[in-house]
Amino acid sequence: MTRLGVRTTFTPDPARRESALTDIAALSSLGVTGVRMRIGWFELFPTEGRVDGRLVDDLIEFASRVAATGVEVWPTLCGNRLPGWFLNDGAFADPKATDRFWSQYVDTVASAIADVAAGWIPFETPVALLHEGWRTGLRDPGITDEAKFADAFGGIVNALASTARLLGDTPLQLTIDAMHDGATNEVVEVFREATLRGRLALPGRIVREVPGLQGAFNHVGLAFPDRSALASGDALRRWRDHVVRLTYATSERFSPLGVSVTAVPDPATDAEHADLFDTVRGLSAEVRDGGAELQWVWLGDTAAVAGLAGTGPAAQAFDL
Repeated sequence: MTRLGVRTTFTPDPARRESALTDIAALSSLGVTGVRMRIGWFELFPTEGRVDGRLVDDLIEFASRVAATGVEVWPTLCGNRLPGWFLNDGAFADPKATDRFWSQYVDTVASAIADVAAGWIPFETPVALLHEGWRTGLRDPGITDEAKFADAFGGIVNALASTARLLGDTPLQLTIDAMHDGATNEVVEVFREATLRGRLALPGRIVREVPGLQGAFNHVGLAFPDRSALASGDALRRWRDHVVRLTYATSERFSPLGVSVTAVPDPATDAEHADLFDTVRGLSAEVRDGGAELQWVWLGDTAAVAGLAGTGPAAQAFDL
């Protein structure tokens, strides 16, 4: 049976944390069983190698209170924004910086909240992070260099391995932003080789084993955050059909790993959100009818979901 989760973002703002906790408690009572909790690396480590201890204490309290509502807590460690000082050190394209600072960050978060984390998502949208950061230069560090792109890709794979080693036997989800232009067959194959065979197999480079990686990940999450899918009913149906096809393909390609939908588009209006809920319900049923199974469907922000959860088509989505 597919399980339903929502997304929240750990924030330094106490009022926003309290509001999120109220929404999570309400959604838990309606059948939501998980919260994907985004954590800002750049906030916990505002300067190189130095953690904000007070913010870590706030994280411990927030995560514990989220878990106390009865939902599973799945921290997401890295989104699209990297610490500026890490970028200055070369970020994931520099092996020494990756090994030192990523491991320090993961170890810090794990020491704080591992006791309440049901599972972990290391990267939210790794394809966008890599492709736009080192291939097209559309985001920091703003590099357009194939050699640096390969170096950064290797850094991400090594970061996945160090995450697995630091977190032990806790369930891990590899997320792939499957509709991104950079999610080519070649790129997805690198992730497949990493998770299933435990090796870094970048095209044109020497294939090497990555200790601690093989067998570390339990399932693959597919992220589909593009809002253009909500432009019309026809677009949303096409989006659902595309998601179904990619889910089948990923289930086969990454077998025996399970498959989840980690991110859906963020609606701008209540009507869009209700339509999306109804579509997600149909998506889960269609995948199941085809012989596959979605482990999780992670919906959007807790406040937006809580605002619609009790009425209309939205309520039906809570019975996947």
